[in-house]
Amino acid sequence: MMERLTFNCTLLTDLVLSARAATEGFNLSLDYIPGVKFLGLVASQHYKLEKSQQTLDLFHNGKVRFGDAHPLIKGERALRVPAAWAYPKIGGLTESLYLYHNLTDDFVKTLTQQGIQLKQARGHYFTEGGCLGKVEQNFSIKSAYDGEKYRAKDSQMFGYFALKRGSKWQFHVDIDVIAYKDLLIKALSGQRRIGRSTSAEYGLVDIQHVPSPKQSTRSIPAGRVYLYAMSNLAFVDDFGNSILEPTPKQLLLPADSYIVWEHSQIRSRLYQTWNKKRSNRNADRQIIEKGSVIAVELSKEIESNLFQHGVGAYRSEGFGEILVNPSFLISKTEQVKGLKLKKNEEREQVMPLAPKQSKGTKDDLLLGFLAKKMGQEDRMWRTDQIVNAFIANNKEVFSGVTASQWGQVRNIAKKANNLSVLKKLLFDEKIGFFKYGQSEKTWRKKGRAILIEKFIFPTENSQLDNGLTFIIKLASEMAKGTKQKD
Repeated sequence: MMERLTFNCTLLTDLVLSARAATEGFNLSLDYIPGVKFLGLVASQHYKLEKSQQTLDLFHNGKVRFGDAHPLIKGERALRVPAAWAYPKIGGLTESLYLYHNLTDDFVKTLTQQGIQLKQARGHYFTEGGCLGKVEQNFSIKSAYDGEKYRAKDSQMFGYFALKRGSKWQFHVDIDVIAYKDLLIKALSGQRRIGRSTSAEYGLVDIQHVPSPKQSTRSIPAGRVYLYAMSNLAFVDDFGNSILEPTPKQLLLPADSYIVWEHSQIRSRLYQTWNKKRSNRNADRQIIEKGSVIAVELSKEIESNLFQHGVGAYRSEGFGEILVNPSFLISKTEQVKGLKLKKNEEREQVMPLAPKQSKGTKDDLLLGFLAKKMGQEDRMWRTDQIVNAFIANNKEVFSGVTASQWGQVRNIAKKANNLSVLKKLLFDEKIGFFKYGQSEKTWRKKGRAILIEKFIFPTENSQLDNGLTFIIKLASEMAKGTKQKD
């Protein structure tokens, strides 16, 4: 007996899920969260070779199936718009919806004469309650850091598209072995990290188990039926190669049933995955994208729960979910009846970052570093304020000192380890830069050397806090505003 576990997932930070495995250029993020990400969360805790049967059931043989997370719109899990929908180019999806498999040449000709051109629906999500939405993404540019040169690495810029922080998503996990229910709820619930760049500021999510909606079973009579791909579909031939034309047997159809390709609307793409354990790519797959519609002719009546375990390959990762004859694909006319879409006007609320966590073993070290860093920033800011005030009050006094002379002061100060050394190198009567040589006359004029000394060393037993940084910054700023004399 199958049981469905439903989870809500809130993004506490932006989430990067690149649609392609390429590392160069700018790659859009997926507009859904693949079920394999949630499989990975559980595998990181419970993939144990010594428990071979449990490991096979949870991750390999399809007895546990981790579904994709779709956006929540007004509390309802949204679905990808069907590829069988068409809409007027002028007006959009909210204007009117047509079904490709119901369109005739005469009807299309009539629309064309009226100046109406149809376009295939794609890129949006909808709810059966009539809400239409599109997954928005943030974009940011990052660079790799060169630890030796203390700057960004050359030719190491990355553009990230990411799902927005604060957005809400929903996914489900279908289990055939009820004994794993509590294990799965515990492994998935709480704050977790998924996606790319989780060591940076991306990928923090909060997952909570919620009640699952009731699922009903109905009979589907023989004849024309439409299968809606609620998730991506993947099929392989007898040699293990990916194929895009499944057989009736692979779709679990009764004998003598067949696929009506001319009335099907299928979109496909290359699906690339990365195996973190092996630090290498898996084999590329050719998949049928979610939202595709396959028209079939049934030879006899079936039950709608025929597809509850999924079809095709990779079902543990969320592939293979099918809806049979959903209401939004059934109409006696060319237009979709009983569903009028409206754009979702609700804006996603930005969630606060993760709430305060319990103290970790390395927290004292990290907090100490951050406190020290904050103290340094504060001292630098206060030093800048003091330098700016000193320059403003004494600009006329130092008029006539060249940039090269200020540069010499700066170089001396950078070589000094502390203020005691600086005092000797600048103000000593025998070796101090301000007291002898060709520059002595310049620094003696207008009492310049005395002014600086009294400012840094107000009394015999006192000195300016952060005085070494002060003289370096002062010399740098004064050199910027001084013209070099020939």
